[in-house]
Amino acid sequence: MDILTIDPTDLVILIIIFCFGLFSLFRGFTKELISIISWIFAILLAISFTPFVLSKIQVVLPSISLRPLIAGVLIALVVYILFRIIGSLFQKRLGKANISAIDRSLGFLLGVAKGFALVCITIFITKTFLNETEYPSWLRTSKSLPLIESTTMFVASQLPMYLRKNFEQKPIDSFKTETKMKFESLNLPKLKQGYSHKDTVYNEKQRLLMDKEFRKINPSQQKLQ
Repeated sequence: MDILTIDPTDLVILIIIFCFGLFSLFRGFTKELISIISWIFAILLAISFTPFVLSKIQVVLPSISLRPLIAGVLIALVVYILFRIIGSLFQKRLGKANISAIDRSLGFLLGVAKGFALVCITIFITKTFLNETEYPSWLRTSKSLPLIESTTMFVASQLPMYLRKNFEQKPIDSFKTETKMKFESLNLPKLKQGYSHKDTVYNEKQRLLMDKEFRKINPSQQKLQ
């Protein structure tokens, strides 16, 4: 894709993902792996223990509709902090070894994956609070949005039912159809000025021009009278 014609939203997304990769390049594979494992365990434990915590906080937060989200975030943060402390102790046991080129390269790849995951989470939250018709124009024109949305909805379809009914707005099969249509519409070439979707046949001038080009390719071919 030409950098001069890339959509501004897609460019911002690429910059965010690249910055995560660059940051992880300097941190190295080991630190990034510990960080990602911490987040994975934090999210999994938050999903598993949210129903239990909800039963305890209903008395404290009886009228707040986002209780599952609040409980999940609190659990995830506590677990993440604990795992980071354990990870720091593990790194000290390993010692401060020099980070090799391979370690940095693998760290960059993990950083790119983490950046893409952050973008997906942002879209997930956006879809929770906004309908697609309410998206700003700069987001609707993004060519990377269907890919990000399809990844987000696939992950959402794997969540437990009590979370899916709170966050998932549409059935996954219906969303796949919409995503395919978005990809097709975004990849279609734009019509030149003066043309419309009603122009479904060649006019006389276009036919003569095409005939001339065909005869250039095959000079022996004569125009049929």
